[in-house]
Amino acid sequence: MDDRTARRLTMAKVPVTILTGFLGSGKTTLLKHVLENKEGLKIGMIVNDVAEINIDAALVAVRGGGSAAAGDTVELQNGCACCSSAEELIQSVEKLMALAETRGVPWDHVVVEASGVAEPREIRDNFLNVATSQPELLAGARLHTMVTVVDASTFLAEFEKRNKVEQRPDLGTDDYTDNNRQVVDLMCEQVECADVLVVNKTDLSASARQLELLRETLGSLNPAAKVLTSVRGDVSLASVLAAAPADGVASLDGEGELREVAIDEDGLRCSVQQPGEPAP
Repeated sequence: MDDRTARRLTMAKVPVTILTGFLGSGKTTLLKHVLENKEGLKIGMIVNDVAEINIDAALVAVRGGGSAAAGDTVELQNGCACCSSAEELIQSVEKLMALAETRGVPWDHVVVEASGVAEPREIRDNFLNVATSQPELLAGARLHTMVTVVDASTFLAEFEKRNKVEQRPDLGTDDYTDNNRQVVDLMCEQVECADVLVVNKTDLSASARQLELLRETLGSLNPAAKVLTSVRGDVSLASVLAAAPADGVASLDGEGELREVAIDEDGLRCSVQQPGEPAP
């Protein structure tokens, strides 16, 4: 272990937020919102497709503070962060930590964009395994919060279907994707393995009743999640970045997650934040 890594191990750890959600849910729009943050936060980002979020234009628009340098973003080259690019993801975090140390300016947050078909439990478990077995690879960083973006205009309709991932090439599959898995199973996992749910496109929801039914469905899948509603991904950064409680999903293994769900179903329900309301 070199001196730089040893030094990072003793420093306060930068919180890492994982952002998941199907293509079309508004995840990219939320990423742009993070990139263009006006709160002066220094945010390192790991994304799947730099071109997709038009990162150069977004960064040029920033004037002072915030994420204002192209070097603040690392692009995953080889696929989904939960499988084909799992090792690359950890290496990207390590790269961002080294970059911050070289600059002498620490990150306030690191945000990782997962692909549309990413399995968040695998990403989380990969982080936890590395933190235990090879902590030097994550020196200076720790997984803190799991965020999932939900499309309020399509979620309930998709929830009723039983099609397989292989029937939905629009979701962005790759050679490592389990194409036999039902889309609804993946939808449920992305909701269940989240500390924060961003219910986006609420302006496109069919009716107030449909939106209420969506809230009930999400609450039954993940009673403990903080639920935010948004239009075009406009949420306060503080409500999503490092927003998980100390015992949140990001800190649990599979067994711990099941135990928390059992406790939540015994009486706790999720809280829903309306646009403009302060984060709970």
